[in-house]
Amino acid sequence: MKEKIIKALKVILPISVGLVLFYWFYTGMTDAELEATKDGFTRANYFWVIFSLCIGWLSHLSRAVRWRYLLAPMGYKVSIWQAYHCVMIGYIVNMAFPRAGEPTRAAYLDKSGGVPFEKGFGTIIIERVIDLVMLGGVFLLSTSLLNDKVDDFNKLTAGPDGEGGWLHWLVIGVGVIGVLAAVISKKIRTKLMGIISGVLEGLKSAYKTDKKVLFIVHTIWIWVAYMLMTWLGFLCLEETANVPVAAIFACFFAGAIAIVLVPGGIGIYIPMVASVLFQLFGEDMGLTGETGRGNANAIASLLWLGQTIMLIVLGLVSLVVMGRKKSAVPVSE
Repeated sequence: MKEKIIKALKVILPISVGLVLFYWFYTGMTDAELEATKDGFTRANYFWVIFSLCIGWLSHLSRAVRWRYLLAPMGYKVSIWQAYHCVMIGYIVNMAFPRAGEPTRAAYLDKSGGVPFEKGFGTIIIERVIDLVMLGGVFLLSTSLLNDKVDDFNKLTAGPDGEGGWLHWLVIGVGVIGVLAAVISKKIRTKLMGIISGVLEGLKSAYKTDKKVLFIVHTIWIWVAYMLMTWLGFLCLEETANVPVAAIFACFFAGAIAIVLVPGGIGIYIPMVASVLFQLFGEDMGLTGETGRGNANAIASLLWLGQTIMLIVLGLVSLVVMGRKKSAVPVSE
């Protein structure tokens, strides 16, 4: 019973907080800001939105290809599409259940293709470590490009006490949740050694893969694609088409943190990205006054809606496909 309550709270609380924050953000908009936001949707050139989503899809496909490089040294031959569908299922599950996407992704590969859960999950953990390193790189690039706006950026990302920031509170939050889960859940305790073993094997597979260069190329491309998605999205509105590189990095970082904090960034992605864009770069881009803030809200909304709709649609398609196919098979080492 306790485990069910904890699982429910892990889903309900973050989403509830996000929705409350969005309600506060929405009701705080003036009539002029709201009108400018709606007008942004009607004037948007959706070619750029679709183009950005195509780049995003390629990044997901690239992530699937890279995953195969980690599985192969352990003796498992996985098709690109098998890996891809598992990746997309992981994304859509994460949107509804925080941190459940990774184990679900490994479970689908285990059930449909015979790759043991611990081994599959171990390689996913390695991916997440790499993602954290790359996100840290984006943060460093963002701050280096901001120049005189660094202090303002730190204020926007500050924690409740005005110190630290999103990363500071994120690390603390993940640590606390991890400790509580380990103490309360017997299942987690019993599987911990198996997962650790899988992670170690994942590390070995990363070292043993004969596709090291391609692995690095795909890693770089995935994150370049993320930046391209953000930039192309900005092109859909005339007012944001002249977005500076620093704004692209800063807004992407803000959006990424929003997605980490709340499933799918529900409720907080739009306010966070719009605030960074308007408060830090509004004057430089000509986004001033209520109309400028409304345009910032519109572009942040378009970015979030495009990504969210894409992940939901592709995730559902992958759920259907994975219910019918089986294309990953173990092979002798």
